[in-house]
Amino acid sequence: MSARVRRTLLALACAGIGGVLAWSARIQPMPRTAAPVVAPPETRAATPSGLALWILPDSVKVRPGADLGAPSAPDVPVRLRAARGEVVAFQVALASLEGSARVTVDVSDLRSGARRIERGRLGVFLETVLYCPEVEAKFVGLPAGEYPDPLVPLWENGPGTRPVASPFALPARRNQMLWVDVPVAHDVPAGLYLGRLTIEAAGVPARGVPLELTVDAIELPARPSLAAWVPLYETRLWQREGLGELAEPERRARLFAYWRMAHEHRFATQVMEQEPELRWDEATGALLGEDWSGFDADYGPMLDGSLFPDATPPRLFKVGGFIAWGAEPGKRPHFGGDQRRDTTPTAAHRRAVTEYAAAAARHFDAKGWTAPERFMYMLDEPPLAERPGLAGLVRGYGEAIHAAGAGVRHLVTMGPHESAGARGFVDIWAAWGAGYRPAEMRARQALGERAWFYQQHEPFVGGHSLNDEGLALRTWGWIARRYGVDAVFLWVGNFWNEDPYRVARNWSDGQLGNGALFYPGAMLPSLGFPALAGPVSSFRMKALRRGLLDYEYMALLDRLGGDSGPVVRSLVRSALNEAGYDPYWNHPLWTKPGDWSHDPAAWEAARARLADAILERLREPAR
Repeated sequence: MSARVRRTLLALACAGIGGVLAWSARIQPMPRTAAPVVAPPETRAATPSGLALWILPDSVKVRPGADLGAPSAPDVPVRLRAARGEVVAFQVALASLEGSARVTVDVSDLRSGARRIERGRLGVFLETVLYCPEVEAKFVGLPAGEYPDPLVPLWENGPGTRPVASPFALPARRNQMLWVDVPVAHDVPAGLYLGRLTIEAAGVPARGVPLELTVDAIELPARPSLAAWVPLYETRLWQREGLGELAEPERRARLFAYWRMAHEHRFATQVMEQEPELRWDEATGALLGEDWSGFDADYGPMLDGSLFPDATPPRLFKVGGFIAWGAEPGKRPHFGGDQRRDTTPTAAHRRAVTEYAAAAARHFDAKGWTAPERFMYMLDEPPLAERPGLAGLVRGYGEAIHAAGAGVRHLVTMGPHESAGARGFVDIWAAWGAGYRPAEMRARQALGERAWFYQQHEPFVGGHSLNDEGLALRTWGWIARRYGVDAVFLWVGNFWNEDPYRVARNWSDGQLGNGALFYPGAMLPSLGFPALAGPVSSFRMKALRRGLLDYEYMALLDRLGGDSGPVVRSLVRSALNEAGYDPYWNHPLWTKPGDWSHDPAAWEAARARLADAILERLREPAR
């Protein structure tokens, strides 16, 4: 049982990063998954005849049976505002009393005089839903019901390419949601761009939705100002995507599709367990040989940026280590000892960590992969309250990594308040929401160390579960800015059960869909759609991206000499464990919503205020 699970059971708190995966992950059997929860499909209390539609913002989750009020009037435009280098999005709800067996969608170019944003750049997705049962009050989840998450593209590579979810059926008396992404490239001139979304359903007149996109004379950077990391677990990736059955070029192409999707959403990903082929003298910890060829083929185009249209490498990359790496009997390599009970690494393990950190840095430098911040992740949530001696293990790994003199950082999922003995030997303090104490983190940052937070639930951070509100992961970028956080991460992006498109429970009864931002394209046939050679995105992934893009507005305004603080604080009054509640469930908002605005319109208004302030600064004469 991992430290995270022990903590969950003992503290009656939410699950954290997750359990230990075997080092030989590809060949380990996956646990069985329960059958989908049987629940009557939600239906609307009243539904207009014909084809009705509603235009909604991107931070609202709509259930199939929700009453959305009066439908949008014909030819009322969707008005969007974006910077260059940004993706903006909106949703369209469709409903029909009679339903329709065949619905199709088309989009036009967006034009501003002779200039245009080509229709092929836009993405239109069919939102699919999973049933979520009621959860305990401490998780601050939404009521039981069907919630959207997997976003199945209508076409494989944009309008006009191979259909995936197009055409689709519209069930009678149920909302069917569409998600529309409108990317604005860095070279798009400022101006007003006009286009049209057209929806046709069998037996009723087509509906047109005018699009009005205002592109501001603001450019967001291609390199994210706030680093974000969402790794993948090898077992679930290989088994759910069937990667072991593919020839090497096809397997690699599917990995590249994951790297690209993460990059498009402004976070870094990688397969957590993947390292070069290494030969060891396990008795002494000496590194006897290295073969980087396979690793370089899988990661080189990501790490040098050539895989991406903007040629921008990721901000973060784990070069080595993982839970119990090198210190658990029965797994290879094993340098003696057992992390589950030891309080210091063996001499052989220290040497192995030092030699590997040096080798990885040497190889990355030789390849010119100097943009990502490199780190090793040796321990996961060490239970220092139960075993104070584990501070010696934290210290030993830190000493071993630092002995390489290679600039590789030591990440531990804990906060500095958990052990005085660990301070000075951790370079990246990655604390879950309730474990992030801003004042103590600021003190470590002043010494050159990094402060990250990862998931939990309200009132500490927006939740990451299927049945959390649409704003949930958007809050992360704002919370990070509010408290000067260096990076955010989600423990894993593909913690899939055996039926990820239809079964919400994958980790616990409390955090449904925990650790799944991606969905496996190979398993789309379970919903009746053709398979995709790569991942499927999600509502939650889009929400995280929205918050990371919002962060760019805050950072840009501050770089221009403005002050984003008042706008940020107007939305996020407090978050994380600002007052240092110990135990954290003594927080006065425990089981209640977080201390931030829960009105999506307020978040859009705040983003607009930031944009206006940036434009005002840009118009000021040079001083």
